[in-house]
Amino acid sequence: MRNALVALTLAALAVAAAAGGCRNSREISYEPEVVELTGTISIRRAQHPNGTWMTYPIIRLTQPVSIHPDGVNPINSAESCIPEIQLMTNDPGVLKHLSGSGGRRMLVRGTVFHEHTAWHVRPLVMIVSEARR
Repeated sequence: MRNALVALTLAALAVAAAAGGCRNSREISYEPEVVELTGTISIRRAQHPNGTWMTYPIIRLTQPVSIHPDGVNPINSAESCIPEIQLMTNDPGVLKHLSGSGGRRMLVRGTVFHEHTAWHVRPLVMIVSEARR
C-alpha cells in the first residue's frame, strides 16, 4: 500500500512539473501570418520510411510555443508547449545560412504549418524566409 501511495505521489508530481514547464509558452499563429522565433539551430539526420536518408535543420526554441487551429486548413491542428520546429526554405541562400549554423543561436522568420507527410519530423514546420544571428 505504501509503495502504491509513493508511486501515485511521484506520478502526480511529474504531471504537475510537466504542466508547469509550459506556463511560459508563447502563442503563435499558422500561415499566412509571419512569425519570428529565436533559438538554437541543430542539423539532424533521419531515415525516411522509403529508406532514404534526409538531413534537415530544426530550431530548439528559447521559449516553447503553442498554436491553435486556424479554422481554414484542417491539417493545422492545436499543439501545446512545442520546444522544437523543423525548418524548411525555398531560398538557397537561407538554406546555406541555416546549414552552416548548427549550434548557433538565430532568429528565423517565416510561416508555420502542421506536419502532414513523412518528410516532416516535428509537429510544426516553418518555411523560413529570413534567418539571422
